[in-house]
Amino acid sequence: MHTQFVSCPKIANSKVLKFLDIIDFKKISDLVTPKIRSMSGRAGFVADSMLKANFLGNYYGLSDRVLEDELKGRVTFRVIGGMYKDEDFPDYKTLCNFGNDLEDADMLEVMFDEINALLDVQNIKIQKGNIVIVDATLVHSAARPLKETE
Repeated sequence: MHTQFVSCPKIANSKVLKFLDIIDFKKISDLVTPKIRSMSGRAGFVADSMLKANFLGNYYGLSDRVLEDELKGRVTFRVIGGMYKDEDFPDYKTLCNFGNDLEDADMLEVMFDEINALLDVQNIKIQKGNIVIVDATLVHSAARPLKETE
């Protein structure tokens, strides 16, 4: 589905979107999912979407709460995660539980080892991503003219 967004230059030129062409998340999902599903018993969200979300959270150093907001608000995150409808978005607790399941099954390291191997084959080095998030609160204040100094 991500190919539909190629006509939008800002999205098409997104460096993080290029990971969809480089990293085979389906292969990683096939490695990781049986271990996680056998532990938790939950079916829930599509595993490769959750793996992509986990990757994005780690890549950008986002908390689960911030990752939830970014998945809902950033088009590139939606495209990468394959999350287009409201019901496609996991909440922060689901993201946290999935990450914990990866850790508990010793699959988090397997996932990143596989990602690094895929990047190494193409001579790509990954640098930590950056997102600038501004959290502003608007408050009403009484307007006061500045006092003039003599």
